[in-house]
Amino acid sequence: MEWSKGDILKSKHEDAIHPILFLEGYDDSYFIGAMISTKGPKRYPDSIPMKEEHFEKIDENGQTYETYFGPSFLVDALLLKEHRWQPFDKTGRLTPIGFEFVQDRIMGKYPMLWKEYKEYRRNR
Repeated sequence: MEWSKGDILKSKHEDAIHPILFLEGYDDSYFIGAMISTKGPKRYPDSIPMKEEHFEKIDENGQTYETYFGPSFLVDALLLKEHRWQPFDKTGRLTPIGFEFVQDRIMGKYPMLWKEYKEYRRNR
């Protein structure tokens, strides 16, 4: 896998419309990630506001990342993201403070597919 913890990825696949935060590997079909959205609680009631300090703005080549703060929300779920959505483009990266923020809020939850998360939300 060519991604590192805290990388923000985008795919052109129809099932991957939001930026994906790479957290760790899982198996040959999935990796563990999170979803970052600009929609917030109106669309995703459990979303958690993120801060500008959670995002790197400039990449290692001095270029501005495509995905950085403005406004950004972490969906409160640990999600299984599919390798079949490749290729992924790295469009951003969390700062160490941002990665710690994510770890404190969602690591330790049970990883699930998006459809399982939606069902979970409906039944709460």
